[in-house]
Amino acid sequence: MARRSSKAAAATERLSRDSNMLSGGGISSFAVGSPLAGQNQFLGLRILEEMHRMWFTDETVGAMSFCIQTTLGQATWSFKPQIDGVDDDSGNKDAQAAADFMNAMLNDMDHSFEDHIEEAITMIPFGFAPCEIILKQRDGVNSRFKDKMWAIKRMPLIDQLSVAGWNYDEEQRAVSLNQMLGGGKPVPMWKMCNYRMSSHLNSPSGRPYLMNVHRVWRLKQQIQDSEIIGIDRDLCGLPVFKVPKAVLQQADEVNEDGSPTEEALAAKAIVQDAIKAVSDLRFNRSGGLVIPSDTFAQDVEGDRALQYDFKLVTSAGQRSIDTRTAARDYDRAIARVLMMQFLHLGDRSTGSFALSADQSDIGVRAISTIAKKIAIEFNRKAVPLIWMMNALDPRYMPRLRVSDLNKDGIVQIGKFLNDVAGAADLWAADPVARRSILNSANIPFDPTAQAAAAERFVETQNTPAPTFGRLPGPTDGAEP
Repeated sequence: MARRSSKAAAATERLSRDSNMLSGGGISSFAVGSPLAGQNQFLGLRILEEMHRMWFTDETVGAMSFCIQTTLGQATWSFKPQIDGVDDDSGNKDAQAAADFMNAMLNDMDHSFEDHIEEAITMIPFGFAPCEIILKQRDGVNSRFKDKMWAIKRMPLIDQLSVAGWNYDEEQRAVSLNQMLGGGKPVPMWKMCNYRMSSHLNSPSGRPYLMNVHRVWRLKQQIQDSEIIGIDRDLCGLPVFKVPKAVLQQADEVNEDGSPTEEALAAKAIVQDAIKAVSDLRFNRSGGLVIPSDTFAQDVEGDRALQYDFKLVTSAGQRSIDTRTAARDYDRAIARVLMMQFLHLGDRSTGSFALSADQSDIGVRAISTIAKKIAIEFNRKAVPLIWMMNALDPRYMPRLRVSDLNKDGIVQIGKFLNDVAGAADLWAADPVARRSILNSANIPFDPTAQAAAAERFVETQNTPAPTFGRLPGPTDGAEP
């Protein structure tokens, strides 16, 4: 791997100068939500807290999060050799050494790269996921290597709820991030990978994708809360404590100076005991009640109305409102945001294999796009930083690639091979089409081996058919 060690000191000095610039003049700071920062007024701390609740508490969003994490966990992240930004298939030693260096760095961090991916996908609910790049010099103590090369030690996620705002230069370009924690020291943009789902208005905060279903999620929460309250009241009943009207009126009596009378204090104590009894029964903290059994007119025959009475009021019959259907419709709306409606296939005894295959394929493609966004940001920020710190030759700067997440079944593979066999003439005669087909199928292409195979195919076309031991006669091939 070509290395220009004479410029390492200059690169380090440049990084130090850029860091000192952040504390100087000419930089304005705008809080999240400022129009000058290109932010939507809803992207404040309150809405980020709502996104946090949705991401970590909702069952449908949790299933989507788990699906994305496990799908990305199956992907392979690796660096491919390049020369001047073009993939290198020639086997150049310097380009291959550069790719090997970066691949070894991914396995030498304090945490796995898969853990970093799990933190990066928090850009889905929050719109952005700033991960600070913390470097180390490999000395054999903090690394498996002793070559004194600069590498990434870890990339911790900066909590989105702790972001106080962004610092901008005179051209309204974000240059650093302000934190509520950590002493308020800004983190420069070149020292972080700020993953975003959308570059809406070129905002460093992006735009949360779950914002589109925030209202739907709130309505679903209200339906679920009302459903639980209704079940509780129908099943357990609503506690009702009857107190004489005279006691309630007596509790409001006051003296001439405005202070409550002794009778009012006694009446208030009775009312407070009744309220406490109802509350304790409501929250299952009491097993029963002891109340007076006096009636209003014990000396009058036939009048036996109790002065104090307690009962549980329940509704009669059943409700005609189907809250479950409304909640399921809202769940589907939430899943459609990330093209994951296939999570609900079969919950209404409907759906087919073809529909499942199509919808799941769309979902995998959406996840593949998220993976490519992560790779693009890593290649744009982390790789150039490592190259500049080590003063390496930029011609051999590799690129991080993610493997294809689409895994075709054996039926689809068989159909593909059958179609290729049916177009054997085109396969042998057009090497450009052959290479394009192999690349689309994610099959490694070896030009030398493919050329030899094409020559063998042409030879077989010119070879006479076997006669199984006898010489071809004059009537062979003639019509009977």
